[in-house]
Amino acid sequence: MDFPIYFAFCPNCDESETIANLACEGETSLPEEAHHATEQVITVIQNPATIITLTVKVLISYYDVCVRCGTRYCTKAEIGALPRDLLLKQMGMAQALAAKNK
Repeated sequence: MDFPIYFAFCPNCDESETIANLACEGETSLPEEAHHATEQVITVIQNPATIITLTVKVLISYYDVCVRCGTRYCTKAEIGALPRDLLLKQMGMAQALAAKNK
C-alpha cells in the first residue's frame, strides 16, 4: 500500500460526509482539492537528533467526525516533511544539541 491512504467512509456507519467537509463546503478561499479535517496529528518517523538533513520525515494523520453517528476517525494518512530546526525547537531539543556540539 502506498501513501497517501484515504479512508472515505466512516468505519461505524459507512457515511462519507464529515464535519470539516460540511463546514468548508462552498468556501472559496480554500483550494477545491484540499483535504479538510478537524484535526491533524503529526508523528515523527525519524530521529531529528541523529540525522543531518534539513527536513525530518513525518507521518501526518488527518482526523474528522462523521456527520451521521459522530464517530471520530482517520480520513487520510500521508508522509510529509518538517524543517529539522523547527521540530527540534518544538521538542525542546535545540539548546541541548547546540551545547552538545560545542
